[in-house]
Amino acid sequence: MLRDLAYGGLGVAALAFILYRALAPFRRIWRGDASAADTVLTRYGRLAARTYLAYLLWVVPGVGGLLLLCTAVLLDPFGASPGVIDGVLGVGLRLFTMAWPLALVHVFVHATNRPRFLVPPPFRDQPGAMARNRRRDRAR
Repeated sequence: MLRDLAYGGLGVAALAFILYRALAPFRRIWRGDASAADTVLTRYGRLAARTYLAYLLWVVPGVGGLLLLCTAVLLDPFGASPGVIDGVLGVGLRLFTMAWPLALVHVFVHATNRPRFLVPPPFRDQPGAMARNRRRDRAR
């Protein structure tokens, strides 16, 4: 039982560290410092400051769920009780599954810059990607 709590504590500590690293530039971005978003590199380039909150909405549960799934798999060889493994596995699977619909919210916010409450106040007047592409096509 004590060993299960220790492994669970390590998983929670790792998740807390990931959350801390993901949320560190958020306060500066919300106040209008777009350079804080340049520290976040994605597979496709740099992350836009105006979509950072929507990005966090799906990345944090996705990474947290994946971390909990890996923790559940690693708990099995160490002799953890089946109830603990099932609980960690269930929470991890739910978090990981919840991330995918939230990824669609990120795509929608990037494309339309709506809903406004997901966009930091200094960037709310900027057009979304669809409007920028429309303007660029009309200028040709």
